[in-house]
Amino acid sequence: MRTTPAYPILLFALAGLLAACGDDPAAPEEPPPIVKPAVWTELHGLPPATTLYALWVPRDDYVIGVGPGGTVMRWDGQEWATIANDGTRNLYAIAGVTGGETVAVGDGGEIVRFETTQFVKTTGATTENLRGLWTPGGSAFTAVGSGGVILRGDGNAWSLDTSPVVTPLFGVWGSGVNDVFAVGLNGVIIHFDGTAWTPMASGSNALLAAVAGSASDDVYAVGEAGTVLHYDGAAWSPMVSGTQETLQGVTAGNRTVAVGANGTVISLAGGSWNTEPAITGEWLYGAAQSGASTWVVGARAILHDGGAGWAPETRGAVPQLSGITGPPHTPLRVVGGGGYVARQLGDAWHWEDAGNARTFNAIWCEPGGDVFAVGSNRIVHHDGIAWVEEYNSPVELLDVAGGPSGVYAVGTGGAILRRNFGVWTSVRPTTPVFNDLRAYTSLAGDEAYIVGSDGRLLAFNGAAWVVSDSRITTQLNDVTGSVPGSSVRAAAVGETSRGGQGTIIGLSPVKGRGWEAMPSPTPKSLLALARGPQGRLYAVGQSGVVIAYDGTAWSVVPSPTLKTLRGAWSDGKRLFVTGGEQTSGTVVLRYATP
Repeated sequence: MRTTPAYPILLFALAGLLAACGDDPAAPEEPPPIVKPAVWTELHGLPPATTLYALWVPRDDYVIGVGPGGTVMRWDGQEWATIANDGTRNLYAIAGVTGGETVAVGDGGEIVRFETTQFVKTTGATTENLRGLWTPGGSAFTAVGSGGVILRGDGNAWSLDTSPVVTPLFGVWGSGVNDVFAVGLNGVIIHFDGTAWTPMASGSNALLAAVAGSASDDVYAVGEAGTVLHYDGAAWSPMVSGTQETLQGVTAGNRTVAVGANGTVISLAGGSWNTEPAITGEWLYGAAQSGASTWVVGARAILHDGGAGWAPETRGAVPQLSGITGPPHTPLRVVGGGGYVARQLGDAWHWEDAGNARTFNAIWCEPGGDVFAVGSNRIVHHDGIAWVEEYNSPVELLDVAGGPSGVYAVGTGGAILRRNFGVWTSVRPTTPVFNDLRAYTSLAGDEAYIVGSDGRLLAFNGAAWVVSDSRITTQLNDVTGSVPGSSVRAAAVGETSRGGQGTIIGLSPVKGRGWEAMPSPTPKSLLALARGPQGRLYAVGQSGVVIAYDGTAWSVVPSPTLKTLRGAWSDGKRLFVTGGEQTSGTVVLRYATP
């Protein structure tokens, strides 16, 4: 007879004992996993829509910048705002006197001065391009430019000064009216001693783009290939800048800083130049300071360091934002007024050139990574390399999205466009529709819906678009599919109804019931929808309202902003929303678990 070894018997007995202990009702149960609540995070650093070449900073709450096409913007301590200018040429330099004249100069000898509420053109003394401007205060200004031109004036009347060079001059600065320096092409430096301008030996052949100093014996000239020259009151000598990038601007005083190509910022400390951490990759053109604050402007970049480090200061310089889309195959992107497009790479935002300045209303990314944006009379497409205009529309387009049945754009006057092999063609519903169509969504298979003004609802039956009954007359702004297990298959949101609540309707999963009104927890108009974290639907809208649907009911989600939110997008784990106004500041928010 075969016997069983003793050790397996002991193991079986021990296992039985442990199992019995596990059945003990008094044994403690494991606690459920802790689910961290989602939190809001604002994504800062959107690039301004405007390029600025130079700025004047009399104080920290009064900064004026100038740029292409006669652009003039002013910072009041809270936001940037455009100042009217009856000149239209590029402005490259600005200088002013607190309580006195403020003057800017630019292409074609254009000179504009500030009068009450706007800049107006004055009669100049040249048609040469003016690149540099300086004032010691009072009513004395010196401007320099192409052809070695030098102008002196009081802001209103100007006259030519005798120049010892015909080389283009790009920058001018002085410690006083009898000690002025101008710099330019091929290492040219000239000096005014109160009587005449004379050349100085620079020891360099580099293009010198800017000059500034803190005293007559502490002057800096900067230029191409990282060139920095220092004047000690007797002679110019080169300094090691630590960069090969072209330097476009310099400021000196409480702090000495030079800026230039590809976001380069270098500062002087202990007699040595140090490269500061980059927070933009854009070209930087001008730098100025007031007290402990330093300001820098450039190609869609405005930076400020008040002593705590560099940070973008773009409130009021970013247009109203209306749409957002993102990964997995593309960076997060936002669109808005004036053809604005910005993408996020890492923690930094970068402006993208999408053609002309017509407003964008919506943006969408297909699973393969191609991105489409629509707006005022156009559709543009980003194929991973560049933005290209694909369609010039006679109407304003309000949304773009896609699914199994194709990529669609919808807009005013009942416009429906479908993309086939890169070509957009108009689609006509079985019944003519003239309402503004504001949003499109695709569900499983060929099932898709379009919503719009006056409660208009269209459904795709696999062959054609047909008018469907929404059972409401309130404008619908967005529509999207729900998640499995929800009490609705899709939802649409819209303006505040006559009953005083933000409109919400849901598509019943029960065949034949169609779309039905859903109780809304907010009186605010709802503008955008997205399927977000925890499998919920999220709607956002007026005054920063955010509500969520858990499959049974809608409830308010505490929001960190009172700014109107117009766009929403989610990757399933994180919710991104965007909105705000240019005047009060735009916003991009992320809602996710830490």
